[in-house]
Order: sequence, then C-alpha cells, then structure tokens
Amino acid sequence: MNGDVRKSKKKSFFEKAKEHKKEIIIGTAIVFSVMGTILVVKNRAIIKPFIKSSLIGKVSTKSIETNNNVSPLVSEPIDYTINVREHIRNLPKGWNPSSNKVELASKYGYLLEENQTWVNAYTKTSA
Repeated sequence: MNGDVRKSKKKSFFEKAKEHKKEIIIGTAIVFSVMGTILVVKNRAIIKPFIKSSLIGKVSTKSIETNNNVSPLVSEPIDYTINVREHIRNLPKGWNPSSNKVELASKYGYLLEENQTWVNAYTKTSA
C-alpha cells in the first residue's frame, strides 16, 4: 500500500514541464542567445567582410540614385538680404527706451509699455 501512495504523488515529466513552461522557454531563449553571441564573436573575422560588402552596396546604390538631385556647388557665396520691419522690442528689466524711441512709436500709433522700445526698419545681410 505504501508503494501505491508514492506512485500517485509522483508527477510525470510532462506534468512538470507544463507547470514550468514559462521558465523553460525563458531559459531556452537565454541559452540560444548566449550561444549565438559566442558564435558571432568567435567568427567575426569571417562575418565582417559580408557585412561590409552589403553596406557598401547599399551606400553606392543610394548615392547613384540621388546623384541627379544634387545641386552644383556655388563658387561664390550668395548674400541674402532680409528686410526687417519696424517693431516693438522688449527690454531687459531696469532698461528704459529713449525719449526719441517713445516719440517714434507714438508717431506709428503705438504706446510703449514699461521695458519696451521701438526698433526702426533695417536690412539684415547673411552669407
């Protein structure tokens, strides 16, 4: 009778595998990842030329495809001029506009608040 109790409590391999399915899958994935990493590191001298040739092929075909869209280099720098309109500018705390700027702002119909000044129109040049 004692032997029957042991047999009924003892679980089969498949029952134990079902209980620990998640752990088995994670362990297997880790083992294969480590093995793959070791294989790549040990054989990197063999793998490296294949990676380089595939990358060079991609770069060369991409440069050939986009070569028609490239504009020629300009030998002389181009000057761009930007016309800036007159406007109100905020001043740092403690700064005050000159009386001349207050008069100009009122001439254009603006009332300057505290720490504001009037900026005349100007042309900005950039290379």
